Amino acid sequence: MPERIEGGDFLAWLDGPMRARAREGRISEAILDRTRPHIAFRPDVLERQAGQTEFTRPIRDYLDITTSEDRIRKGRRALREHRALFNALETRFGVESEIVAAIWGIETGYGTIRG
Repeated sequence: MPERIEGGDFLAWLDGPMRARAREGRISEAILDRTRPHIAFRPDVLERQAGQTEFTRPIRDYLDITTSEDRIRKGRRALREHRALFNALETRFGVESEIVAAIWGIETGYGTIRG
């Protein structure tokens, strides 16, 4: 499980190491300054995260779910149906389309799981 950061520690992390990491990722100071007031520590998010499948199941079970034939088939279809968008994202952010599609599939089931 990822390291847990509490309220005050979160703000120190956000304004220190995270801000430095964002700069290294070429996020401008203007964007960092504009978004900072809207970021808050949310303990409820950590509680929900702790119950996610990747933290509660053995790795083999988790991989069986995330790399099923059905998910792969849906990912290939999503890549075909949204090729222009994936190409634009890859060009803009330098992340391969297949990686973005895989994350989309794991996190939302290609848009079927929301919230």
